Amino acid sequence: MRSVVWIISMCLVALSCAAERPYVWANDVPQEAARQVTIRPGDRIFVLVSGQPTMTGEYIVSADGTVIQPVLGRIPVVNMSPDEVSRQVTARLKGMLVEPHVTVSVTTPRRPEINVVGEVSRPGHFQVDPGAGVLEAIARAGGLTEFADTEGIFVLRETPARMRVRFRFEDLTGGDAKSAAFELHDGDVVVVE
Repeated sequence: MRSVVWIISMCLVALSCAAERPYVWANDVPQEAARQVTIRPGDRIFVLVSGQPTMTGEYIVSADGTVIQPVLGRIPVVNMSPDEVSRQVTARLKGMLVEPHVTVSVTTPRRPEINVVGEVSRPGHFQVDPGAGVLEAIARAGGLTEFADTEGIFVLRETPARMRVRFRFEDLTGGDAKSAAFELHDGDVVVVE
């Protein structure tokens, strides 16, 4: 009977451990390759159609993920790379121009937006500068409260792959270069336990 109770209790312990969400420590996150730029609502893009000044211009990507070009009308661009948009515009111009040549670039990207929740003085939604790290996000939220777990700081990221990255506060303040250099992406959530 004792062995049955022991086996059941061990199974319950194993199940409770499996229920915890897995994470990776910040210094174990692989070095990010150069991220491909994708266009987001609020970005400013420049569309250059060679030899066609009336078709060339700078556009702000609307909330619905499109830009309105005077000749072509509404063009969907969100979550596409500038090269993908160039190919799309080129294809649409083929019936109007002989061998159109189109170049698209992001001139002013929208600032990344993140959320900071948990044991910080002012949790909330913040815009940060490109390249901002976890320490800047915590500072924007007024710093840690006295109840914060300094070894329980996480970044939850959905794209390009879902991940949960763990940090220690002492690593962020200079103890670990990789933790301090970790860059936040648009849509990240910083959680302080």
